[in-house]
Amino acid sequence: MSWVALRALLRTLLLRLGGIALFTAAVGLSLGWLLDVVVSEPEWTETAAIAQRAVDRSGLPELLAGQNARSPKRWADESARFVRELPGVVQIKVWDPQGNVVWAVQSAVIGQHAEGPELRDALAGRVAVRFTAMAPPNAAAENFVAPNVADLYVPVYSPSAARVVGVVELSQVPLRMDATRER
Repeated sequence: MSWVALRALLRTLLLRLGGIALFTAAVGLSLGWLLDVVVSEPEWTETAAIAQRAVDRSGLPELLAGQNARSPKRWADESARFVRELPGVVQIKVWDPQGNVVWAVQSAVIGQHAEGPELRDALAGRVAVRFTAMAPPNAAAENFVAPNVADLYVPVYSPSAARVVGVVELSQVPLRMDATRER
């Protein structure tokens, strides 16, 4: 066998080996991400169901539909206490059908407007989840690459009709990540 043939064979083998390594790495990363999402989904689904029941009992649907004489402040005080007890919840917002924040734990965001796809999905009656990174105060944004918060968008239905009158957004730190951080 000549040197030219050996060089060509070696180059072919190295290219194939490199391709196999890249494919294996891509499949490994994809499966890791998929497993993380699939394993965590029951946690967010359960939180959304608990939040939906809490919202239904709280009087928020009537308040957003304009059918309740109860003050929003009183509702907020009563409901926020229960929802804050949900494990891992770090932020709560209530959106009206126009996409405006009408109540939030952090009062500075009240009045803000958004039209994100998750909010649109929730306003259409579907629970939506968005994964984001929540940076602690005084931290540089480039230090955060992996999402560590699940933003759950839970539709609020009118008590008298099957129409959405608002959305409750819960930002939840997945309990598995919370437990890992505490170790």
